[in-house]
Amino acid sequence: MPERVRELMLAARPPAIAAALYRMMDRPDSTELLAGIRCPTLIVVGERDELTPPELSHQMQARIPNATIAVLPDTGHMANLENPEGFNAALTRFLDGVQPGLEP
Repeated sequence: MPERVRELMLAARPPAIAAALYRMMDRPDSTELLAGIRCPTLIVVGERDELTPPELSHQMQARIPNATIAVLPDTGHMANLENPEGFNAALTRFLDGVQPGLEP
């Protein structure tokens, strides 16, 4: 996995990386919008995620009506790459419980 992430990072153009970082720094806080989400929502977080720690994900879950959270053990920030089996299992469980056209 580290090799693949390194490849992805090296393939990115520096101006694109800089633009993305500046956009993230300047984006407004949209926390208050979470309460308005009305579709089935899954939050996936790695238990060792230092950029978006599980506590922040739990806070997000508390603000989204009927949101589901999956905390993946021994996983960091790039959960889908670090723990694809756990990520896919959490997503499959979530999708199996979603009924099309119905709110959670």
